[in-house]
Amino acid sequence: MPALSQAPAAAPVAAPPEAPASGPLGEFRRRLVEELKLSPAQATQVDAIIAAQRPRFAALGTLPESQRPKARDRILADMRALIGDQLTPEQQPRYQKLLVDLAGRQTTRGRLYLLGADGKPRAYAVRLGISDGVMTELIVPPNSPDAAVLVEGATVITAVVTPAAAAPRSTPTMRPF
Repeated sequence: MPALSQAPAAAPVAAPPEAPASGPLGEFRRRLVEELKLSPAQATQVDAIIAAQRPRFAALGTLPESQRPKARDRILADMRALIGDQLTPEQQPRYQKLLVDLAGRQTTRGRLYLLGADGKPRAYAVRLGISDGVMTELIVPPNSPDAAVLVEGATVITAVVTPAAAAPRSTPTMRPF
């Protein structure tokens, strides 16, 4: 009886990294794919680059708050450079234009105070979006630890009135020259 030969075991195939579904990175990826007309291979590479940055973004929470913006900007610059390396010469000018467009829409960092359950104010570092001077968009990622607190309808402290500020001021008297 002839010996049966076994086919070599197939190497496990790594699943492609998940594309960011939402948030700023998801929007950035969507625009890259659509506006630059990325090939499937390029889209896979972009997904891998974005996925590789996730641990770096997560580590920002361990840094002192004063160091986070600079570290975040470094991560984004590295990511943009790596993505640029995946593009064809024809895609490069459109990529640069896209980056310029996005730079004009950057969010501003701010701080707001919410009234806590104990009746005391609590500070939150936030990202502010577009504003008309009366209403301002508050950008809160769904996986943020503060997402349950920073919701529409939360009591935001907009001013503090102290007893000295609340007392009416005396009218200045007129003096002749």
